[in-house]
Amino acid sequence: MIKKLFLGVFFLSLFFVSCGPSQYVTGSYVNREALPEEPYQKIFILALGSHNTSRSVVEKQLADAARAKGFETVIGSEVLPSGFLAERPDKQILHEEIVRSGADAVFTVALLHAETQDRYVPGTPDPMISYPFYGSYYGYYNFRYPLIYDPGYYVKENVYFIEGNLYDLKTDKLVWNLQSKSYEPANLGEFGEGYAALVMKQLQKEGWVRK
Repeated sequence: MIKKLFLGVFFLSLFFVSCGPSQYVTGSYVNREALPEEPYQKIFILALGSHNTSRSVVEKQLADAARAKGFETVIGSEVLPSGFLAERPDKQILHEEIVRSGADAVFTVALLHAETQDRYVPGTPDPMISYPFYGSYYGYYNFRYPLIYDPGYYVKENVYFIEGNLYDLKTDKLVWNLQSKSYEPANLGEFGEGYAALVMKQLQKEGWVRK
């Protein structure tokens, strides 16, 4: 029912990077054949990771965002025993633990892939408006000099590809999938907050939740 992907290395790395967070949706999918007749009442939030503290932070951020939109939530790290997921429990045992919480759906978040990309940083931002300097060739030259003669540079940037899945616990089917990527999150708290906002914004965009 749930992919056994782990976020441990990703979560730990968030404590050591210093650039601002930037997260984007890269794709989403709705399994319309699996949509429930009635809205879900309680969502079980489950971050698939081997680092318990990190899992807890991300799950709580998601739960807070969902509650703000009127959903009742269950935080996985507060229900499942420590180390429970790391032991790779039997599907039926895991399912029973989640259903026992009273949830009728489960939202999982996992790291799909991480890579390093080169990003070009221009030496001088390109000033778009240049018409005041067209009257003098030297004025134009002087205006454009920093852009043309001040070379930029490349920096290494970590990119994380994240997957969120919403499963119906009654039918055991995938209902909604969200693919996203995150550039150099500053820390775990900011990542969780940003990801939660991204999820809620996409749900709102697709008509799942109200504004």
